[in-house]
Amino acid sequence: MNLSDCLNSEVSKVNISTSAMAVINAVTSIITVFTVSMNSIIFIALVKSLCPSHNSLGHRSLISKCTMTSFVAVEILMGLFLMPLLIIKTNLGVWTLGTPVIWLKDFLSDFICTLTMVHMVTMAVDRYMAVCHPLTYRLLTSRHAYVIVALSWGVPGLVNSNITISNYLHVRRSNDFQFTCMYYDLNSFLFLLVVLMILPIMLITFLYIRILVEVQSFHRRNLKYRSSDQPDEPTITNLGVDDRSSTVPTTSVNCESMSNCDSQSNTPGTEAAALSSQVQTDKHLATFGNFFCYKVSNKDVCVRGTNIGDNVGYVFECSN
Repeated sequence: MNLSDCLNSEVSKVNISTSAMAVINAVTSIITVFTVSMNSIIFIALVKSLCPSHNSLGHRSLISKCTMTSFVAVEILMGLFLMPLLIIKTNLGVWTLGTPVIWLKDFLSDFICTLTMVHMVTMAVDRYMAVCHPLTYRLLTSRHAYVIVALSWGVPGLVNSNITISNYLHVRRSNDFQFTCMYYDLNSFLFLLVVLMILPIMLITFLYIRILVEVQSFHRRNLKYRSSDQPDEPTITNLGVDDRSSTVPTTSVNCESMSNCDSQSNTPGTEAAALSSQVQTDKHLATFGNFFCYKVSNKDVCVRGTNIGDNVGYVFECSN
């Protein structure tokens, strides 16, 4: 951080006209009110959805809802406390609220930034577990959800409190020089940059890439399954018929009097898979009850049912 940004000097002040300042105040105030009100509505809706009477999905979405509720609470905290302090600093140009409020402002700024990154990581891990490890994800309960939310707030609070308290001494020692914000030493700055910013962004990117890869793989498997599961027209391929098959032995019945077919249906015939690709399913001769007649090798053959692939042992040759 550049220390010149923290000075209460006339050089560091920016001269802004009264009309421009009024516009800035109006816009920032509207943004603040909108942030608090909209996030409050979302927060109330999420809290209601967490109630057992409204939570129809059960534990499957409990972790996601708890994480989202906690994240919305972070945004409400930012709108209620941090944004008004920043508006005051913008209006005054110099800091007149004292050193303790400097500590509070900078602590909230770092704390909310860290909370945002932690919640983004938590939501990414939640989606990764739900998509890539669904069986393990189903074992998670409400206790896990509450522990995750507690850690999402507790760990950033402890880390930022230690850093901010240690750097609060810099503000007190430099108070004679009218520093208006805290400045961090090199170690604290590198820790905040690498551990609380760069590494979480890299982890989030990696997890969402893995999710996209898994979703793409799922759709490919689904399309392959659907294509193999659809009933196809009887061919040599899907019936497993060798084109060198011999003539199909069948039992002779009269196609015009299909009442005899049912009584002779116990006569074992060759599997329907042996009918070869000459079966013209789109030009079947007639339908009698649950029997279908087809043209096979210039002969009329009746099979039981509507799909020739299901007619193992029930093939009848129609006598002319």
